[in-house]
Amino acid sequence: MINDIISGVLQKFPIESDPALLADLKRALQYRQEARSPEEVRNTYLQNLAIPQIVLFDILANKFPIVLKAQEIINSLLCKHASLHSQITMLDIGIGRGLQMEKLLREIDRIPHIEKVTLIGIEIFRPALDFTTRNLIELSKELHFELNFVPVHSSIEEIDFKLLATKIPGNSTQLMVNASLCLHHIQSMDQRSELFREINSFQPELFTLIEPNTDCFTDDFEKRLNNTFEHFNALYQYIDTLNLLTEEKKGLKQFFSTEFFDAIALPEAYRFEKYQTGEQWVETGKLNGFIPKDLSGVAAGTNISDITCESEFSGYLNFKFKESSILSVIAFESKSGRL
Repeated sequence: MINDIISGVLQKFPIESDPALLADLKRALQYRQEARSPEEVRNTYLQNLAIPQIVLFDILANKFPIVLKAQEIINSLLCKHASLHSQITMLDIGIGRGLQMEKLLREIDRIPHIEKVTLIGIEIFRPALDFTTRNLIELSKELHFELNFVPVHSSIEEIDFKLLATKIPGNSTQLMVNASLCLHHIQSMDQRSELFREINSFQPELFTLIEPNTDCFTDDFEKRLNNTFEHFNALYQYIDTLNLLTEEKKGLKQFFSTEFFDAIALPEAYRFEKYQTGEQWVETGKLNGFIPKDLSGVAAGTNISDITCESEFSGYLNFKFKESSILSVIAFESKSGRL
């Protein structure tokens, strides 16, 4: 039966399939067929893996060109908005080990009139948050502006927005919000919409997202299987084109294999990696008071080997490998916080 399912998937995608992904697919389908479930429901980043997912995420953030370029695009937008103010507040949801925010702070340091930056970092994985805190304390000694880092140890779903509001300085002239590769962990559409509404209530000048671009949220297993296979097969093949050490390629594939397994093998109640398309994220934003920012000019100047960057009509940047969508980059303005 498993071989028949795999054959059916391969017939829908008559392109070369990555051997490692086929092995992962077979393992995931066996797990699903045996109706196995984890002993407890745990976020991927809290699972006891041989190499913690948060550590593998560092490899992704440092070695994966499309993530690096996506962060560069987002940071450039954030810096442009920051340059109009002297005191700013950044809210980073899922700050992890702070790699993107460290780069952003170094870029902001080039803006001479910035006097103070308050960075509020939300993270579920305590060791990562502790690492970020130590790192930013050291970084603050190099910056010309005052840096106030406010760590918040919480899952996305359990954020206390009333408490969060008290951490935003009253004299800050600008608030920006970033969420890179983390909002797909929110388990329901109601929770995602509620998060967007709460963020919009803060009237941020800019709200930026980086998210995988495929639909693994659907309850239709056949559709989810096909979407997942196409997406991850493109990722695995793209990894093989990169000028990386064998162990680095293996680490990247290991990161993605955990998320692939989640989408295929686990019962709905145990899943955490619920990707959506860029169009779906844009629609969620629009329904909850945000306006997509035109990024077409950014797409024209984006060059990554073997990757196509397209500005989609619905309002986001779509990174594609061959014909498969991989990553979406989205920037929103709140209606009340627009320039």
